[in-house]
Amino acid sequence: MMRLLLLFAAFISPITLAEAAAAQAKPPDNSVTIEGTDWFDMTGRNGTQYRIMVYFPEGDAPAGGWPILYVLDGDAYFPVAATMAGNLAGSGESGIGDGVVVAIGYTDEVHRDVDYTLRTPPRPENADAYLYPTIQTGGADAFLDFIQNELKPRIEGRWRIDRARQALVGHGYGGLFVLHSYFTRPDSFSTYIASSPSIWFMGRAILAEERAFLARAPRPEGRRLVITAAEFAQSLPPAMAVAPDADARLQDNGRRRMVDNAREMAWRLQNAGLPVEWRFFPGETQGSVAYPALGHAIALAFALRPAAASQPTAASQPAAR
Repeated sequence: MMRLLLLFAAFISPITLAEAAAAQAKPPDNSVTIEGTDWFDMTGRNGTQYRIMVYFPEGDAPAGGWPILYVLDGDAYFPVAATMAGNLAGSGESGIGDGVVVAIGYTDEVHRDVDYTLRTPPRPENADAYLYPTIQTGGADAFLDFIQNELKPRIEGRWRIDRARQALVGHGYGGLFVLHSYFTRPDSFSTYIASSPSIWFMGRAILAEERAFLARAPRPEGRRLVITAAEFAQSLPPAMAVAPDADARLQDNGRRRMVDNAREMAWRLQNAGLPVEWRFFPGETQGSVAYPALGHAIALAFALRPAAASQPTAASQPAAR
């Protein structure tokens, strides 16, 4: 079985070019791996090459199959997710059982700007570059097709999966994709975790999908959405307040309204009677909050008693504007 190579040992003494080339061709013997992991590459019908990284428990699957968590930005988050899932399931006190983690990364060029973003209206003239970035966008539907119609069948052909317990977690642009999946194809997963989602993207175009979702009937049942935000995603942590570019950073964060946008969306959905959890992470930044949000996603996806999960946390009503 192929094992996921996570870390190459550093060479301390000087080496020749020939030795360096040999080191690249053959990993050193003291590389670090995570047991119970595997990976494979596949090319989607959208033409993108993906690297799929999988953590799986030992032993036979339960009668209903393993619960599963799909993780976006797998290149960055798979080592943490795999280690966390194994450690929490083995602690005996966490209330978290075993499950399969599938992280979606890329083989070479990263296509997240396309894969995670929805089709949007034309960019207005003189648009704010921080709210309307000039990047190629609009591949979210094709990427969701890849997950649903290509990746899931391959995973389910190798591991026994409980289709009633499938979760998806993404951060930033990945969180935006989670919201798009929830609003447009809510039957794709049972639990959606949008970690500090980039709701600001392209003038908050995701709000049109939210409105269409709320207008549809009947609404999907048994689908849980979690929306999170970091305390310093909209402001600055104390350590950055004295930075030379602090004012510019604060202005940019204020434009994107990461916390307010997320809180307002959670409040609207809760007010519509949907099982939506709002989770605020004090002391975290936009970059650091991905990790506690990932831990929360694992706890939700692999809870030993899913029906006894904690009640959704209410988002406070937005202030009048």
